[in-house]
Amino acid sequence: MKERGDIISVCDTAANGHSAWTTVDRLNPDVEGYKMYARGGKGSCTSHSAAEGGRYNLAEGGQYTLNFEGRGDNGGTVAGFINDH
Repeated sequence: MKERGDIISVCDTAANGHSAWTTVDRLNPDVEGYKMYARGGKGSCTSHSAAEGGRYNLAEGGQYTLNFEGRGDNGGTVAGFINDH
């Protein structure tokens, strides 16, 4: 299996008049996270990858949370992960 680096994507899957978005935050107050939107309506996606450097290159072994939403701030979902590759 070929390593491809960190890639985080968000896609809008509902034609509901709201853009899908996600925040990517490291559980370390000294590290800046980021937020990204899929603004093109149903079927649109956006991504960031480690190849962009800076905050998009997630630290190996770092603990991260994703907060994602697509219903106009009507109750999102939070998931956590450890970046192991």
